[in-house]
Amino acid sequence: MSKAVLVTGVPGSGKTIVCKELKGRGYNAVDIDSIDRLRRIIDKTSGKESPCDFKSLESVKQHSFIRDKCGLERLIRESADEIVFCCGNATNIDELIPLFDKAFLLEVSERTLRIRLSTRTDNAFGRAPHVQDWIISWKKRWESHMREMGAIPVYGERTVQEIADEVIRLSG
Repeated sequence: MSKAVLVTGVPGSGKTIVCKELKGRGYNAVDIDSIDRLRRIIDKTSGKESPCDFKSLESVKQHSFIRDKCGLERLIRESADEIVFCCGNATNIDELIPLFDKAFLLEVSERTLRIRLSTRTDNAFGRAPHVQDWIISWKKRWESHMREMGAIPVYGERTVQEIADEVIRLSG
């Protein structure tokens, strides 16, 4: 039976880099934010799929970022007897958490978050200060909710190797 672990956090918390580190160590690690077949971007007004302009905060606010629950179940099931680390986030995260044996929440300070978002090279989302302000406006509330849902906080202001070590250790 496969074991599924979620690594989540707000934009800039380190999900992608931790995923790369786990994968580099030979683990089955998947960046669920980057798999087209697992994601749908829905306009909140029309309820229909529509493209999002990630350079526009208003466009981001107008959309929901849904991960396909059945697709994630299939990905986990196909992992056979190995552990699978799914790294990412979604608007429907509450619906997805029950799929996982454990969930880890990467937490960083507002200062670190601003630095990481401002210096991103793989993703333009969050570089603008007003987008960072928006993320920070809901960060504490969302992180608190994730902890209530059972996510285990992981201090994200260490080296990626140390963070990955902790995630692996706590995954059992």
